[in-house]
Amino acid sequence: MMMELVAWGKMNDYTIFIAPCQAEDKDNIGMLVKSSKFINASQLTAAIKQHPLFVALGGFNFGLTMAFFTGGKDEKVKCLMVVVDKNKTPEAVHLFTAIYNNPAVQKPLFVSLYFYAMQNEVTSRENRRELVKRQKEFVANECKLTIVGFRDLDAPLRLIRGKTLRTGREL
Repeated sequence: MMMELVAWGKMNDYTIFIAPCQAEDKDNIGMLVKSSKFINASQLTAAIKQHPLFVALGGFNFGLTMAFFTGGKDEKVKCLMVVVDKNKTPEAVHLFTAIYNNPAVQKPLFVSLYFYAMQNEVTSRENRRELVKRQKEFVANECKLTIVGFRDLDAPLRLIRGKTLRTGREL
């Protein structure tokens, strides 16, 4: 089929090819709003994979990557995008919605994010624009706390005037 399309394209001065994103079996299923480049994506991925809801589903491969979240023409901002195998899209959308959009569920790394599912969008374009606007405001006003000098985020720490031990991950 592809050969016929390529031949037809050449006859009509068109270039037809399969883009790498179309050739892969991956889906960009959604965005994690209120995320930024200051979130360690590999640690967040590991924490999600240890979450009880993820374990209960049996797990699947997914990745987090920084990408543009667009709301309309000239409205875009970067945040974490969730990428999964195409055959696991429904389970992944369900999982990320259950973890991040339910206030009763403990969040991985205690980071409060909002999952916006892009697959089968049921919300209006206005809602998406509003989320892009909120993400822009979040990134502009984000306060950063940098902890340096610790080799392990799970090492117990005692804060100045603190009575209990905490880990870097809990902070």
